Amino acid sequence: MPVIIPVARSFAVRGGDGDRVAQWERHNAEALIPLTCDAAAGGGFEAVESNLQLSRLHLARVAASGHGVARTALLAETLPVRSVAVYASVRGRAVFERDGRRRVIGPGQLLICDADGPFRREFSRGLLELVVKVPHAALEEALGRRPPVLPLVLSSGPYVDALVGLVDRAVRHRRPVPVDEHALLELVAWLVADGHVDAAMGHRVTARAYVEQQLDDPALCATAVGRAAGVSDRTLTRAFAAAGTSLPRYVLGRRLDAAYGILVTPGAPPTAEVAAGLGFASPAYFSQSFRRRFGVAAGTVRRTGHGAQEPAA
Repeated sequence: MPVIIPVARSFAVRGGDGDRVAQWERHNAEALIPLTCDAAAGGGFEAVESNLQLSRLHLARVAASGHGVARTALLAETLPVRSVAVYASVRGRAVFERDGRRRVIGPGQLLICDADGPFRREFSRGLLELVVKVPHAALEEALGRRPPVLPLVLSSGPYVDALVGLVDRAVRHRRPVPVDEHALLELVAWLVADGHVDAAMGHRVTARAYVEQQLDDPALCATAVGRAAGVSDRTLTRAFAAAGTSLPRYVLGRRLDAAYGILVTPGAPPTAEVAAGLGFASPAYFSQSFRRRFGVAAGTVRRTGHGAQEPAA
């Protein structure tokens, strides 16, 4: 069955809009997480947010001027989201306050917290961050148990960087790369549990992080991925089989997703060049695989700038 590509949708408050803070609150209540907002004194308020709803997870990219937000006890009680929020800071420093404790979160760090517990966040000089909203039920299912007590702050590392890369490529408007939702969920579960997950999931998370970095390497193979994950080819095969797939199928899917992101952009290179740049030795095999995955020819996506996308709202 062809993959349907969900489209990120943007919302902005800027310029002469008179009630920008209220607009921002209404938008976030509908699209992400209900919060109260207060803008920095005398500085006005401007914000842009791109939202991407997957089947279970919700992704967002948020850029805004200085302001503060709060998830009050009343909002948590009356408008629960029953989710964990993952905030990846790209630019700007934020103060996170909960239960009387304050933490400063800087670029490259990850904050994971329960979105139904009261908290406050302050951005004195603005922010650029990526967000993943994960339903409690989905996270508990991935872990096979109740998640540990949050909040959690993590510093930059290969797994944090992998999450940032996956989300950023999925929500951007230039060269968007479809995200593997199951892989992203397992990565969040791995981070929440600090690596204390079943062995098969741990192997998959490590392998996928390596694959994302090596997609353009034509020599990418199970042996190389297994070596990076510290396991044998056989163990890696069993780990991916437990998730109902295989490593070659996963690598092929991610290469095709990356190709889609290139071809959907105006002025994209010829399809044969894109295929070669992503490790495909045969242009014909690339074309057949692309059509099978997306239900449309690679050349059509390059020419029209869109493929098997969700209809606009």
